[in-house]
Amino acid sequence: MEAISLWSSYARLTSSVLATQTRLDLVHRQIGSGKVAQTFGGLGPATPASIDGRAALGQLDAFQRAITQTETRAQVMQTVLARLTAIADQGVERVIQQFGVFPPPLSVLNSEAQTLLEEVRSLLNTVVDGDHLFNGRETQNPPVPNPIAASGLYTGIQAALNTLAPGNAAAVIGTTFTLASSNVAGITPFSPYLSTAPGLTEPRLSVRIDVDFEVAWGLKANANATAVSAAPTSGSAVRDLLRGLAILANITEAQRTAAPDDFREVLESVRAGLVSARDGLAAEAGALGETQRVLEETRARHETLRIVHTKQVGEAEDADLGELSIRRALLQSQLEASFRLLASLRELTLARFLG
Repeated sequence: MEAISLWSSYARLTSSVLATQTRLDLVHRQIGSGKVAQTFGGLGPATPASIDGRAALGQLDAFQRAITQTETRAQVMQTVLARLTAIADQGVERVIQQFGVFPPPLSVLNSEAQTLLEEVRSLLNTVVDGDHLFNGRETQNPPVPNPIAASGLYTGIQAALNTLAPGNAAAVIGTTFTLASSNVAGITPFSPYLSTAPGLTEPRLSVRIDVDFEVAWGLKANANATAVSAAPTSGSAVRDLLRGLAILANITEAQRTAAPDDFREVLESVRAGLVSARDGLAAEAGALGETQRVLEETRARHETLRIVHTKQVGEAEDADLGELSIRRALLQSQLEASFRLLASLRELTLARFLG
């Protein structure tokens, strides 16, 4: 009976040694990884906090990526709007010079306006990360696909100016505004997508930057987003800009000589239209700046939430290395003592068996 008791004690001690070794192995893994467990199942009561915290962090990551992408696009848009505004202002100055006693040659003005028209086209066709910024949701195609001088807008304005005669300035001006506001293929320089449904009437591009919050940021080349263009206007700041530059690119000294008063009236309409364009573009830039402010504030709020949820996950998942070091020392001591006892029992049991 004594031999059986010894063997039973030996078996129990062996089982205890294996259990202690398992606990020590776990402590070693926790110290090595710095984590309580490698799976949610090993976290015990802390599992819900870990799952919820990680889900919140994943959501914040998605929002932050959306904010960063939108901020990049908005900043490029601001650069484009600033240059378009400067071009409109430059056009106003050139028109005012024509009202002087010794106006610069119109041939110089024609050439400059033609160059500016193509610059406007290039600006409106700006691409960021493969996406055209000003063509609405159809980002893979440019909003102004062809040279503006090849459009019906340009050639129509040229033809209208060629009809300028004493007393018909109002008719010529009306025709230029009609051409500028047109969405008819062959007249408008803008893409088919922007000129027809659904692109013509689609809402602005927007992005979700919080759980229940979207912010609109998109601008289409052929339409105002938030600005209301002042009269005289074709309804859009960019259209007004194109109209004014197209007139300046085509107006001639012969027209000035044939109908000086009507010539001046046309130029005055150009000046007023370019002022409207300038102010409308500046208003769009201001509204976009407000959007950028909201994006920045939301980013800052997300960073604060990230700290909170990172702490939540850390408290659930991160191991206490100080406590683990103490536990490792205790388990190692316990294991060494168990090994010594196990060795003595083994010798005693063997002696009893041989005896």
